[in-house]
Amino acid sequence: MIQSVQPAGQFLNFTVNEPQYLHDTIQDVVRAENAKQSALLSSTSSTSASSTATTSTWNAHVESLGYGDRTKLHQDPIKHLYDVYVRINQDITTNPGLDKLANQYFKQMEDGDPAVLSLWQEFRSLSIDFYRRIYKRLGIEFDVYSGESESARFVPQAYELLRRKGLLREEADGAWVVDLEEFGLGVCTLRRADGTTLYLTRDVAACLERAERFKFDRHLYMIGDDQNLHMKRLFKIMELAFATEKQQEHWSRSLQHISFGKVQGMSTRKGNAVFLEDILDTAQSTMLEKMKENQVKFDAVKESSSGKEGEGSVELVADQLGISAVVIQDFQAKSHKGYEFSWKRMTESNGNTGIYLQYAYARLCGIADKSGTTLNTSAKTSLLTEPEAHELANMISQYPDITLSTLHTLEPSTIVNYLFGLSHAISSANQVLQVKAAAEAGEKELAEARFLLLWCARVTLGNGMRILGLEPLERM
Repeated sequence: MIQSVQPAGQFLNFTVNEPQYLHDTIQDVVRAENAKQSALLSSTSSTSASSTATTSTWNAHVESLGYGDRTKLHQDPIKHLYDVYVRINQDITTNPGLDKLANQYFKQMEDGDPAVLSLWQEFRSLSIDFYRRIYKRLGIEFDVYSGESESARFVPQAYELLRRKGLLREEADGAWVVDLEEFGLGVCTLRRADGTTLYLTRDVAACLERAERFKFDRHLYMIGDDQNLHMKRLFKIMELAFATEKQQEHWSRSLQHISFGKVQGMSTRKGNAVFLEDILDTAQSTMLEKMKENQVKFDAVKESSSGKEGEGSVELVADQLGISAVVIQDFQAKSHKGYEFSWKRMTESNGNTGIYLQYAYARLCGIADKSGTTLNTSAKTSLLTEPEAHELANMISQYPDITLSTLHTLEPSTIVNYLFGLSHAISSANQVLQVKAAAEAGEKELAEARFLLLWCARVTLGNGMRILGLEPLERM
């Protein structure tokens, strides 16, 4: 692989045997694909993940306060609960007594009032049913749907643990707090004077519940960066509570916050939130219109999906394109950086976008049909002497390192930007490594070698897209 090594002052210059490097890269992909392996290694370790939805609705007191409509609730639960949530927060600004009334109602729920819990459970069930439908559309499945409210039985255990460790103290007004001043995290209230819990209390209890239930090796919290202080407090409390345990082995040292920046223009309290379902519907309809702009290609997609209502239908292709546009837009920047929400930018098809990735993949899929060339994994790769071929092989060879880096950093933008680079290399290679032209000229070996390299590019691009939750399209 290394052809020569030459000293250059303080550095060493390595010269790679490019034909061998290209050959080995191709065979690595062939072996991995034949073995049905992924370059992103898996393990038997257990990881628990907690995340927050765009709109968190906890207002189990709405009907008793004169808000809400049961018919609207069942017609469109999330949007109606959101409307009620916004209205209540607006009214609280002019009538502070509502906030006190809401807290009293919340205490009834914590005290186990059957009627209050029944209403909360109804809201929760309707919300989960809605989220399941959206997640299914995105190709996402969760094994467990649970929240901090389900860890109520661990709240007394949390209090007892913190009291036993000397961390919990009672204030003059009866509130229970943990003092984290020496760590620059202030004094944290875990129980109000009226006996009700707070988010931090329930997160501590949920952490204990999940550790017992899942025996996790890592616990990842995917929560916005506006909760940075909250997460630091939670992690510090858990660290202090288990300070005498073997630090490198105990689960309390495996908690990690994956923060993400705020998407501007989606504030829930002001009432200008944009719902994911609306984004996906708009993206789908926009992509469908764009597909119709090229009638020849649209008819080809329509013909190939004739009679299909599910997978493969024109509407599903448009939906997958829309999802790709939205997901890549969201993943393109580093997670901790926020961005301004824009309908126009979400559905753009020019430049580095999800549509561009899908186009690159679909174009690679069409090579076999257009050229009549079949895959020969033993093709004579030494015939690939063009710079574009070696640049493409170089990009393909980086994929394992890119995925492992992403696994360690949990930063999807790393894969996104790599796939953009790979797609650009594919575009350049497509212009030079013309399989059909070689086949028509009777150069079968050259056609097979070019096809094999482009097939490896297709496999790599497709694997990267699937890691991001996208379904690569063979035709668009």
